[in-house]
Amino acid sequence: MTRLAPVFFGLFCLWSAAAPLASAAGPDRFAIVAAVSDYNEADPELTNLLFATNDMVSLKQALEAQGYTVLQLQNAKATATNIRDFLRGLRSVVDNPKDATVVFSFSGHGFAVGNDNFLATYGATSDDIQQKGLAMREVKQLLEDTGAQNRVAFIDVCRADPYRKHGRHKCVARNFAAEDGTAVLYSASPGQLSYDDLALEQGRFAHFLVRGLRGEAAREDGGITWET
Repeated sequence: MTRLAPVFFGLFCLWSAAAPLASAAGPDRFAIVAAVSDYNEADPELTNLLFATNDMVSLKQALEAQGYTVLQLQNAKATATNIRDFLRGLRSVVDNPKDATVVFSFSGHGFAVGNDNFLATYGATSDDIQQKGLAMREVKQLLEDTGAQNRVAFIDVCRADPYRKHGRHKCVARNFAAEDGTAVLYSASPGQLSYDDLALEQGRFAHFLVRGLRGEAAREDGGITWET
């Protein structure tokens, strides 16, 4: 047995324990929500975030209300390695790929480096984000590998003042994209920032995203689609 086998067995058990919740609701619906608020210890140049974890919790609740089985990764657990392992674990629980939807969300810092966007997962710094962070190209590939026909990512990065001392990094290179069958919605356009709202105790992107998922973006038949 390889070293990875116990990891995948554990992930299979974790997903399998949760899977009946989604099966009872009908089509396979699975989501992984991740957030990092605590950055300053790993990199003094990266500001800690006020509401990234709050946003993750509210999104988790909204997805669960829509029949999704949701697993969360927060702060020290939201490493690039853990996110990869959880995404790979989805392959073992997607029983009906043609009728399945998988969602991934990340709240935290993120930057465009070269031709890709990188998520500042826990432990990554502004100097080693390409090595310790998580590339969106890889995220989209892992989502595709699940076999699910419907794949969506909500990426809330470029949080306010995300690069006060390292302006060499830009924010996300692209905003709205549906490439290779995976729809990705970023919280900010290139060069823009994603703002927290003290009155809401949430990020503005997450606040309105959750409102949409709770019904405000629904069609007349109650469905919520990417085109809505």
